[in-house]
Amino acid sequence: MAPCPCASGLRRLRCCEASPAAWPSPEAAAALDAQAQDATKLFNEKKYTEAEALALKLLDLAPNQRIALRVLFELRKAQNRPTPAEALVRRLAFLTGLPGWARFGLGWTRRVIALAARLTA
Repeated sequence: MAPCPCASGLRRLRCCEASPAAWPSPEAAAALDAQAQDATKLFNEKKYTEAEALALKLLDLAPNQRIALRVLFELRKAQNRPTPAEALVRRLAFLTGLPGWARFGLGWTRRVIALAARLTA
């Protein structure tokens, strides 16, 4: 259970080395939306440790769970950890079919962050 080198907090097989072919269907990932909304609520209540634990748990079950990815992205951004935040925003962009520049990133840009903010809105 090696951690991912991007420092997202996820296991490497559930993060940068994850195979999208092995991910649950979008419908199966969406079945976890209610729990992911709980992680969002915890984040908004500034219960960051609990929000992170729940988001990581959900993403271990479904690496393509968009709401949990967004919570973890917001946590890493708030922690001023650009490398894992960027890895997470790239995955969000990939899941929503954003253009290649956003998927593969050209660095830490406000435009990518702004787009990520709209992904689960």
